[in-house]
Amino acid sequence: MKFRPMLNANQLKLLACLFMLVDHIGYLLLPQYQILRVIGRLSFPLFAVMAANGWQHSHNRILYLLRLSIFALLFQPVFRICMATSKWNIFATLLLGLLAIACYEVLSQQVHQAAGLIAAIAMAVLANLIRVDYGYYGVLLVLSSYLFFHNKRALCLSWLLLNLLYCYNQGNWLQIYSLLALPLFFLYNGARGRGSRWFFYLFYCLHIPLLWWLGRSIL
Repeated sequence: MKFRPMLNANQLKLLACLFMLVDHIGYLLLPQYQILRVIGRLSFPLFAVMAANGWQHSHNRILYLLRLSIFALLFQPVFRICMATSKWNIFATLLLGLLAIACYEVLSQQVHQAAGLIAAIAMAVLANLIRVDYGYYGVLLVLSSYLFFHNKRALCLSWLLLNLLYCYNQGNWLQIYSLLALPLFFLYNGARGRGSRWFFYLFYCLHIPLLWWLGRSIL
């Protein structure tokens, strides 16, 4: 029997939200349970690959970038307080990842592919300089998802190398579990699925302050 992928884009994003919720419960409420952070590692890779997919199918890329920019700016004060960090939130990470793709596309077509890659890598460096969540790793994960979206072997290899580099630089190997997101992505059937794009933006913005409030009120 031939294998048939069974998950659409909306279902993959819902799974990413679920993993993110588990991760933030572990971060904000139950840090003693490391397994919650392990499960949470599957979240960002799914968001990264779905962002790359959304870029390829977007009817208005400028609006896509503008939407991420607005949410990144508006949510940042809440994110800094709740997560006790000076880093920029995940909207900023995805924004720079998509800008890296945009730079690659434009310069590859108008100048040379090498120029496109250099510009994309510059976005990854910028991510570290302005301290977005996941830094260069997050931007390059979005870029590699775009470059190798239809090449499973190359995608696996690029994600493996990025995770090894990131974990080594961080001195913490927790992020290596993000590779477990690959089998879920390979279940993607190419369909969009039913659901509102706004759910994922609002879920991210609402669940973090709610968990933060619970942590301060109950624990």
